[in-house]
Amino acid sequence: MKRQYCIGIDSGTQSTRAMMFDLSGTFICGATVRHKPLIHGADGGIYMDEENLWTSLCKATQDMMSQFKGDKREILGVGLSPHNGTVFFMKNDGTHLMHPICYQDYRTADLEPMPDDCPAWEAWQHLNSRANLLKCIAPDIFGQVEKYASVGGYLGFMLTGNFVDTVSNTIGSMPLDREHFCYEKREWVYDCVGMRKDQLCEAFLPGQVMGHISLKAAEATGLPAGIPLVAGASDKQTEAFGAGAIHDGDAFISYGTEANLTFVSNSFYTMTRSHFFYSLLSAVPYQWNYTVPMARGYWLITWFKEQFAQDLIQRSEQSGLGRYGAEDFLTEEAMKLPAGSEGLLVMPDFLAPRSRPYSSGTVIGFRPIHTRAHLFRAFIEGIAMTLRLNSESLKESMPGLAPIKSLYVGGGGSRSDLGMQITADIFGVPATRAAYHETGSLGAAICAAIGAGAFSGPEDAGKMTGGKAQTFEPDEKNRELYEEIYQKAFSKLYASLLPTFETMDQLYK
Repeated sequence: MKRQYCIGIDSGTQSTRAMMFDLSGTFICGATVRHKPLIHGADGGIYMDEENLWTSLCKATQDMMSQFKGDKREILGVGLSPHNGTVFFMKNDGTHLMHPICYQDYRTADLEPMPDDCPAWEAWQHLNSRANLLKCIAPDIFGQVEKYASVGGYLGFMLTGNFVDTVSNTIGSMPLDREHFCYEKREWVYDCVGMRKDQLCEAFLPGQVMGHISLKAAEATGLPAGIPLVAGASDKQTEAFGAGAIHDGDAFISYGTEANLTFVSNSFYTMTRSHFFYSLLSAVPYQWNYTVPMARGYWLITWFKEQFAQDLIQRSEQSGLGRYGAEDFLTEEAMKLPAGSEGLLVMPDFLAPRSRPYSSGTVIGFRPIHTRAHLFRAFIEGIAMTLRLNSESLKESMPGLAPIKSLYVGGGGSRSDLGMQITADIFGVPATRAAYHETGSLGAAICAAIGAGAFSGPEDAGKMTGGKAQTFEPDEKNRELYEEIYQKAFSKLYASLLPTFETMDQLYK
């Protein structure tokens, strides 16, 4: 029997990853290409470079295919895992009218709120719709838009020649019926978000074939022409899927640029006016992921290295250790320290969440004994504690949500044994590292395998998530210490510092 392969493309905020796997989930070859930095406009907006997003994908797939020594005829398909929330403003011929607005842009439309009897989700969408924002900041461009596309819709167009997307990547940015995995049927919702039906991409369920790689795309990417492009889900949902979190009660932490904790559920819940949360569509059709995000997740580790570890970056480059070398050196230093970083506490709100609008990055407890290693460890502890804080707020608003039975961890940050152990200790449950840490690419490849007919569905395709995973059990002594720090200090930090945060916000607006 011939060996067959599937490709997963993960288009994140900082980079594009193109990875190939066989049907057992064994990694074959792959490449990662860094994106240009986000564009911070004079208008206060945060934008992406749309051309760089495409050229990064092309470079990654070309590099991957140059490494492949097998039979290209045995490549069954390509799955797409795009990041969510970034919106493109395009003409039907693919022309861009302006840079896409990034999901990290928290501006809202300057419009009257919806009436009090409007459902909470639609009321939120009205003010947060990118179309409505565009109407306010650039009405001339708003009138020219023929197609609104997510990252998935844009890349789908570039790969197939048609505006196609997974329904599981349109949440928040498009008028979506989240309970039924389709676009809205209620006409008033389109008026609410400022879009028309003809301006939307054709949407497909995860695992469905959206189209085929065009000759033009094949020339640009090195991918075989004519192979299927299969719908995946947004990046965090595909990561959860690739890690094996597909059952009610599973949870998944993604330690990527944006850190997320995702609860997997077979039940649909929606936000209320008193409790904000996203009801995200899983890579498993008709299953939902409830996610608590942290916009600056392991981006903070990149920032930390650039600010405080230039010597280790140079050492890593000189040693040929690649992108994670400096982080590994920092981890070696931090692993020698006790839990709690000897009293150093970091609240890493470098981009304030909506639940803590005045918050900012905060470090408390500096003493003469503290070193770079203490601060690095405290950042890792702060990221895990922030996810726990945000997740407990979510659980309060969804009392029917199943408690965490199995905790999976993926993303670049899951490479670190230190980060994994800290996660297990702070959450107080065993934490399992996925067999392959870039689970977004793997999850997208699994979707491709399902779409190509290699597996009958998600349960059958679970064998691709196999391999040697590693589970970290909580250290009871550390768990007790972290619990005390969390309950008595970290969870109370924002309320305690709120007057100071508000003052600083006024001074430096």
